[in-house]
Amino acid sequence: MIDIYIGYANYGIGILYTLFFVMNYVSYKIKLNEREKEVDKKKIAAKITAIIMVLFSLAVFNSYVFYSDNLITVKLDGNYEYEPNVEEPFISDKVQDKDSTEGEKNQSDKVEETETKENEKSQKDKEEKNEYEDSKVEDKDLKDDEYKEENKYKEFEKEDEEDKELEIGKEYDYYPDMINDDLGDIKEDSTVISIAVAGDTTLGYDSRHGYGYSFMHEFEKQGEDYGYFFEDVRGVFEESDISLVNLEGVLSDDDSDRVDKKFTFLGPSRFSRILSKGEIDAVNLANNHTFDFGERGYKDTKRALDNEAIDYFGNGIVHTKEINGITIKMLGFTGWSGDYYYNRNNIKEEIEKASEEADLAIVSYHWGEEYTYYPNYYQKEIGRMSVESGADMVWGHHPHILQGIEEYEGVNIIYSLGNFSFGGNRNPSDKDSMIYRQYFEFNGGELINTYREVIPISISSVKYRNDFRPVILDGEEAQRIKVKLKELSEGID
Repeated sequence: MIDIYIGYANYGIGILYTLFFVMNYVSYKIKLNEREKEVDKKKIAAKITAIIMVLFSLAVFNSYVFYSDNLITVKLDGNYEYEPNVEEPFISDKVQDKDSTEGEKNQSDKVEETETKENEKSQKDKEEKNEYEDSKVEDKDLKDDEYKEENKYKEFEKEDEEDKELEIGKEYDYYPDMINDDLGDIKEDSTVISIAVAGDTTLGYDSRHGYGYSFMHEFEKQGEDYGYFFEDVRGVFEESDISLVNLEGVLSDDDSDRVDKKFTFLGPSRFSRILSKGEIDAVNLANNHTFDFGERGYKDTKRALDNEAIDYFGNGIVHTKEINGITIKMLGFTGWSGDYYYNRNNIKEEIEKASEEADLAIVSYHWGEEYTYYPNYYQKEIGRMSVESGADMVWGHHPHILQGIEEYEGVNIIYSLGNFSFGGNRNPSDKDSMIYRQYFEFNGGELINTYREVIPISISSVKYRNDFRPVILDGEEAQRIKVKLKELSEGID
């Protein structure tokens, strides 16, 4: 602001200087006219006017030069900023030939264009460099995964130091086995039927949520080996008289009838071979994913199971099997609140009928709340009602984690077996699970005793993700899960 005031002051001084000069000049002429009477007054007035105009122009020019030398106005992004003491060419230097000015302008445009191209190239180089760095990180991650795969845990024999701490309970050796029964009491002349059950089994994935590390991805990665997924647990099922899992998903080669829901699980029809390779005898179909691809998908699933001689039950289908003269009927239901209020009598009647017609009634329920460790009201009410109706064993699934076991009127209710080979989740936080096996001792055609066996498993053979390959645990890890299950069982009211 000071320079502006100085400019105005200089301008005023120029005007005063001009007036002073004019007054002196006029005074001189008056005196001259008095000496020389012949001078024409009009000519004098004209000369005076011309001189005033010249002097005034000089004063204005002087003021402009001073003002311009001390104050340059620069426009930046639409704003004007004050920059003192910036050199500015004289006006005479600015007045140039038109062609020369246009030439400089064209040259300036070329310079700007060159700078723009250089900036774009620099930005492109920077992006390519970042992309390269990202690819190196991805390559490193893939190599790390490959390294981990090559050195994956074998039944968790090599434990990380922090994993040696038990998650639930630490004093677990107060007697040899707090969950399993002693099979040494079985009589030599008795007939024993062993039934093994495992939890949520999804032989496929939801393709809308990506292919990487999915069940299909793992299958192809393992050279399309149908025996890979159940390889470690196959022996348990093979030595059992009946092996059952909850098949949660569709086996079909057509995905056109996908229903509108958040998760829909689909595997190709040939994946039924995974079950036969794993020594699975029958599957439950009563769950919330059996109809993920409509009635057609449901029919395709049953056809795929038939092709591998895998039996099924649920949704009104009762599977019957006879072993060593003992008849076993298997039933499957959903156990939601709506089933409790509106379908309870039908469930009760079906169980009563099966119990009358067979030596054993094995009942499966898809029920409860996901990721809750204790059964809800409806699970307990339906489970106990099933026992009262004649069920000899009740096994449940859907929560995706373990829940406790309740012995009600001498019958075991396994509220949740957790996941098994579950393609619906690529890395569940809780990988603890189990295979539950129960032995039924018959003597003289009568059921005289039952024995239970919990086989602790992890649903994945690696800890850092889910590879859908359950493995049997031993040592402290196995004992930790038994302690966990015992405490969950004691928490059931």
